[in-house]
Amino acid sequence: MKHINLLPKHKQTELYYEDLYHSTLVAVIIGVVVLLLGIVAQIFVMVYLNSTESRVSAEVETLKQQTDKTENAELKKQIRLINNQMVDFEKLAANSPKWSRVVSSFAKLVPRGVKINSFKADSKTGKVDITGFSPTRESVIELYNNINSDKEHFKDINYPLENVSKPTDVQFNFTFYIVEGVLMPKPEPVPVDPAAVPAAPAAVPAE
Repeated sequence: MKHINLLPKHKQTELYYEDLYHSTLVAVIIGVVVLLLGIVAQIFVMVYLNSTESRVSAEVETLKQQTDKTENAELKKQIRLINNQMVDFEKLAANSPKWSRVVSSFAKLVPRGVKINSFKADSKTGKVDITGFSPTRESVIELYNNINSDKEHFKDINYPLENVSKPTDVQFNFTFYIVEGVLMPKPEPVPVDPAAVPAAPAAVPAE
């Protein structure tokens, strides 16, 4: 169907420009609305990203602190374990019999030519039993005198007479004791707190 515009030419021109103006205005308004919506969307996304970044950073820092605490706790636990083991080792070493000290001290007392066949010692009682061979009686007596004179390490020597019954090729045996504190350290006295000692009751005056 064909439309015939009977309006004057200038009216037709005015209507054309009015339609063009309205179309342009609508396009501009739509463009502005779209632009504003885009800006609002970008602002919303930026705020969301910043909020998410802050939350994630806080969670990461919390996890890091928890990890550090866990690692520190584990490290401290290992250090305590090592320290306890060192303390136990030191206590064990301090309370272990010092056999090297006893044997080295005894070895210096044995005269030349005398052979010790057995050396038996009891760490609880400190008793020592030895047997040996000496080519002469004099060497046996010398061994006895050496042990008896070493008051720092040994005491209470028992000297059977059969040790000197033969002048040569003597099979001998001695019994003696280790001085306290040589083989095992002497227990240290426990300090007494004066405040823990109850005071003596006051005297009641006679009536």
